[in-house]
Amino acid sequence: RGLLLHRCFELLEPGRDGSELLARVFPGVLDERQMATVIEAQREFQAWLEKRFVPVSLRREMPILGLDDRGSVVSGVIDLLVETAEGYWVLDYKSDQVDDLDLRFAHYRPQLECYAALLCKACPDKPVLGFSIYWITKGKTSFLKLKL
Repeated sequence: RGLLLHRCFELLEPGRDGSELLARVFPGVLDERQMATVIEAQREFQAWLEKRFVPVSLRREMPILGLDDRGSVVSGVIDLLVETAEGYWVLDYKSDQVDDLDLRFAHYRPQLECYAALLCKACPDKPVLGFSIYWITKGKTSFLKLKL
């Protein structure tokens, strides 16, 4: 379920009807109602994203590799890297079905902090402003703005 939703948000492009694409990529997996729900959720997310960040660029499913502060190799994928005129935001999609989003955000915070730290090392010319989780099944977002 989570992987399916991640792939949908990765593949759907703003301003395009994605039902044909989803039917081709996931044949027989999503019915028309489910496809419409996912497409609408992605549209709402995209509208929110444009309004909240005014992105200069968006990079979906961006691999990241580096050493953490203890010298351990960290390999991951940033679901969505948002570049603004001021800096970067690391966004992650989660499909957890929980009621306490603050508690769950705290659970994922170390992962996002690690991605932010690696990004700071890889792109020292522009600051990482913060990170966020978009809770796909809730249509809500949790943020943490980093202190520069």
